[in-house]
Amino acid sequence: MDLMPVEAVLERDIDLLILEELWANEDFRTKFRSLVGLSPGQDWKFKGAWHSVCHPTLGESDLVVEFSDPEGSLHAVLIENKVDAIPQPDQANRYRKRGEVGIDEGLWQGFTTCILAPEYYLRNTPDAGLYETKVSYETLSELVGASLKGFPERARFRQELLKHAIDQNRRGYSPKQDDKVTLFWRNYWEGVTARFPDLRMKEPGSKPADASWIEFHPFDFPKGFWIYHKLKEGTIDLQTPVKADRLQDLALACEPWLKEGMQVVKTGKSCSIRMAVPRLDHAGDFAEQKQVAFVGMEAAAQMASLGGNLPMLEKNYL
Repeated sequence: MDLMPVEAVLERDIDLLILEELWANEDFRTKFRSLVGLSPGQDWKFKGAWHSVCHPTLGESDLVVEFSDPEGSLHAVLIENKVDAIPQPDQANRYRKRGEVGIDEGLWQGFTTCILAPEYYLRNTPDAGLYETKVSYETLSELVGASLKGFPERARFRQELLKHAIDQNRRGYSPKQDDKVTLFWRNYWEGVTARFPDLRMKEPGSKPADASWIEFHPFDFPKGFWIYHKLKEGTIDLQTPVKADRLQDLALACEPWLKEGMQVVKTGKSCSIRMAVPRLDHAGDFAEQKQVAFVGMEAAAQMASLGGNLPMLEKNYL
């Protein structure tokens, strides 16, 4: 059966593909740094790469990659990744501002903004020209093939994933945007970013009519643990990868540190820690519901405070 293992490629899929190769593949990162504008003749040293780096007021960088020059000065590459989502208001300018703030705060001494997307997107989206460098998925696919010659099956899978994303962009896969829902998400994101930045809500793009689960991933959460504000259901769920058949074991383990109003429940094939909150109309006016929304955000922050206990669950129940 000649099918991709995924129905649709998400930006996060490409983010993590790049992140892994940057950390684990020297040939890839050497060629990649040239693509994003760092002089190939200079002895740059890779210092690290991070996904979903948030600033409290200026939003999120999909990827931040740091290199140092021979004198030890750090240069950051702030990367916006697009499969097919529309640009957010002032997005390229906010990338530049985050770079400037990084200099002011001593995080790095120089920076470059970069957009990564299918060639069709780069050619047909005016905002793409506002970034200092552009890298197409087509070029990235060539880089993957060249840097993984010793691992042909891995290279083939990754190139097929990129091809799927390119074709997806050409087909216009994105669900039809619902303007009211998109505006609600935007206002919610602005509110939670101002009040509870540690929840790390990803800056939302366009949203379809049925988009009613808002996702958070606090810094200290292990892989596989997420918080969802389920707007229509009126719940805050700390989703765990613990299987549903271990519900009772998990409930006993969590009991000493659960806060008032929290309970362990089955959610599909896994378990969640849940709090009830007022329901929200995700297609309604956010301003009319903001006090109710803030109650949900506060509950999500309480869930986030459990982060220090989650490694114990990861160790004993996974």
